[in-house]
Amino acid sequence: MNLNRERIWLGGFVGGVVWIVWSVIINMVVIGRARYEAMQAAGQFLKEGRYPAFEVQWILMLFVLAILLAHLYAWVRPVLGPGPKTALKIGALVGFASGSNQLRYRHLGGHPAHVSPGLDAGAVGGLDSGDAGRGLVI
Repeated sequence: MNLNRERIWLGGFVGGVVWIVWSVIINMVVIGRARYEAMQAAGQFLKEGRYPAFEVQWILMLFVLAILLAHLYAWVRPVLGPGPKTALKIGALVGFASGSNQLRYRHLGGHPAHVSPGLDAGAVGGLDSGDAGRGLVI
């Protein structure tokens, strides 16, 4: 199979930019800064994140995921056919499997019980050094 690598990388980069813009719109416009501050005051979100330079890590992760999605789409396109239907299938499958919000909520969340176990190894079974004495959270 001959893939156009330049188009895949371009699609992944554009997808990453769109994903970042979408993330900003949802978090800052739809949810809003006031709600985040209220949740911080209530102790549901941490005032400072657990990971240094999290915003940079988050943006890089979105670009990597978008490039991987573009590659996956290119690989399955000959079998499933080109078009938005195939793209939606791939996006839904990867979105369901990845749990990319797990990293974000683990970074900001003060209560691991509100977070489902996912990619963050510290969250599996709710075991985290800060959770000592809380019991098992699944």
